[in-house]
Amino acid sequence: MQLAVVMSGTIIALTCGWLLLSSFTAPLPVPAWLIPVTPVVKQDMTKDIAHVVMRDSEALSVLYGVWGYEVPADSAWCDQAVRAGLACKSGNASLQTLVDQNLPWIASLKVGDKKLPVVVVRVGEATVDVLVDQQTWTLTHKWFESVWTGDYLLLWKMSPEGESTITRDSSEEEILWLETMLNRALHISTEPSAEWRPLLVEKIKQFQKSHHLKTDGVVGFSTLVHLWQVAGESAYLYRDEANISPETTVKGK
Repeated sequence: MQLAVVMSGTIIALTCGWLLLSSFTAPLPVPAWLIPVTPVVKQDMTKDIAHVVMRDSEALSVLYGVWGYEVPADSAWCDQAVRAGLACKSGNASLQTLVDQNLPWIASLKVGDKKLPVVVVRVGEATVDVLVDQQTWTLTHKWFESVWTGDYLLLWKMSPEGESTITRDSSEEEILWLETMLNRALHISTEPSAEWRPLLVEKIKQFQKSHHLKTDGVVGFSTLVHLWQVAGESAYLYRDEANISPETTVKGK
């Protein structure tokens, strides 16, 4: 089966809004004038993805690159993620569930008699863009789902203190950060507080509702992901050919 492939040495920087820097150096945003564009497929570079090879560690190295960190394949392991304030999350899920999570992820494809890990960076209405080493492949939904095993591994950004949740028992610094982020996201000009108040819970629910998340006032994985994305400090999954920002495409839980 012949599929389109684009050589993309800069695809990670352009597609996901980060510049590649030295290992685990804080990423810088791409200048406003550098507008992401959909790469043009060159027909003479088309080849069969069944002949491509990438190891799990190489796939994780590519995923780190999507986040803006340059990590050699021989050092690309989940236990390194904490150095960048990130954490790995893995499991088995449907394509729609992962689209709702709005983060790029590593998917394992069973192509012929071999396993091929790929980094999913865009899911459109009919196609899926994946990174394999320094190449971008555009696959049809039907073919992708026929060879994808359903497993995933993704990176996500935790709270400033490296926690997976923020609750009334969290530190004052964490609570102050949370309300500051919510005020910015909701365009509220009141002074943030370091206390866990009923007003803070209402802000959490308002933010969750505006992003189609479960409106429970609990700040966990999904809420933290979307807070960081609104702040422009998280990678996100592109949802169509136009590279629309996550604020207009989020349909998460």
